[in-house]
Amino acid sequence: MTKILEYSYIILFIFLPLTFAGTQSIRGVGRLLCRGKPAQYAELQLINTRGEKDNIPIGDPVFSDPDGYFEISGSMHQFYPIPGGLRVWHECFYDIGIHHDPCKSLLEVEIPIEYSNDSKLPKKTWEAGIIDLEVGVLRQNLERCDKILADDVFSDSDGYFDISGSTTQITNMDVRLTIWHDCFEDERPRGGCKNWLELQIPSLYVNKGPFPMTFLEMGNLDLEKEQKKEHLDKCSG
Repeated sequence: MTKILEYSYIILFIFLPLTFAGTQSIRGVGRLLCRGKPAQYAELQLINTRGEKDNIPIGDPVFSDPDGYFEISGSMHQFYPIPGGLRVWHECFYDIGIHHDPCKSLLEVEIPIEYSNDSKLPKKTWEAGIIDLEVGVLRQNLERCDKILADDVFSDSDGYFDISGSTTQITNMDVRLTIWHDCFEDERPRGGCKNWLELQIPSLYVNKGPFPMTFLEMGNLDLEKEQKKEHLDKCSG
């Protein structure tokens, strides 16, 4: 009986450290720009780049804020440093004024291996600085050609809008609302261009079934405050 207990203790002490070892993490901060202006609401995802066909997402995706800044982190169970990378899906296209809706352009940035942390909470932070998305789109790499859920609608004479749509999809949808408007920083003519704003719809308001049972009451959207920086698009002139 004593020997059995001794073996049990030995096995426990051998496997207990292994349970808590082997977690690697990455954290990065920076700012996205497109032609000198903030790249708003671009989607970012950390990945393990151990092989072209075996790229593994690390953590959850995030979006850049209205000024183009981002902070992203994630961890995974692995016994060696993560060969990390950052994927950015954005709308800083090389052909200015031509909208590729609903596609996004993809930029991948390699994260130096020394910023892989041997812990669940990253102690070192990769300071990416300014990432100029225009530099990465000399050759267009379109991805994320998402489904358009509804036909275009227009706000009425009082600014009110009502929009809904559906699609067939097994997994939960990642939904965004795109608004093109004429609320510019000043009264200078923009040559037929529209200002572009994209808002993330909380997953709580994604309904199962062809008809929405809950709806998002967005209240008053102050386009001047929401936009902060001009982002021209749909340039028809």
